[in-house]
Amino acid sequence: MLTLTVLYTNKNSDNLFDSMKDVKQLCNEKGVLFIEHCIDGDKGLEDLYDKKCPVIRIGAYTLTSPFTLIDIEVAINSALEKQTYYQSHVDKSKNSALVITALDKF
Repeated sequence: MLTLTVLYTNKNSDNLFDSMKDVKQLCNEKGVLFIEHCIDGDKGLEDLYDKKCPVIRIGAYTLTSPFTLIDIEVAINSALEKQTYYQSHVDKSKNSALVITALDKF
C-alpha cells in the first residue's frame, strides 16, 4: 500500500457523497491507503484548499469538487500504474529510487 489517498474536508463539506464508505471500499479493493483529514485549524492547508474543499489527493493527482466515484477510480488506477512503472524502471546501477519525468509537478 504505497499510494496514498487523502480527502481534505472542512466544516462546509459535510455531505460529500451519499456514502463515503464506497470511496473507502474502493481504496481497500485497490490496496490504497485512505485518510480523511479536516483542514479546519490548519493554516497551511486552509490557505491551499479552503475555497476548493472537498479536495482529494491520490498520489500525484488532485481532484477538486465536484468529482464522482468514477473520477476517483480513474485517478487511483493512474496513480497505481505510474507507481508500477517507476518501480520497474529504477536504475539499480545508480541506486536510484525515483524517476522524475516532465509530467510530474511540484
